[in-house]
Amino acid sequence: KRNQDGLYELTLPGTSIVRRGATFCAAANCGFQTLGTAVMPGRVGWLLTKECFTGRKPDGTPSPLRYFRPWNYVHDSFMGTCPIEARTEVSQRLETVMIEGAQPFLPDVTVRCETVAMTRWSKSAKSKMVNGELSLWTG
Repeated sequence: KRNQDGLYELTLPGTSIVRRGATFCAAANCGFQTLGTAVMPGRVGWLLTKECFTGRKPDGTPSPLRYFRPWNYVHDSFMGTCPIEARTEVSQRLETVMIEGAQPFLPDVTVRCETVAMTRWSKSAKSKMVNGELSLWTG
């Protein structure tokens, strides 16, 4: 809905949040951008956090995420900590939860994600499997 100032007011898709004062371009981009940067990551973050603190998958079986504790989300990356020896099973479950959590918002898109185990955060870190185990990137 356009107001007297030529700016727009709209409800963010998948939420009851109202955005006011949006320019035409921001309003036109809002439907996609909101899903990708707020609604979908919010849902995935909730699923990850719920499973790590309950220690159970939705089917009630024990989850490897009981060893994981999220501590940050930046742009498109969830960050957390877990015991080094649990990194492979935790990373596999993280990827599954992230993909399944995103799928309802992107039904026609093949969703992929990649976990990286590292001793310190770096944008340069790479994911690498060695003999079925997630390699620990040390820089």
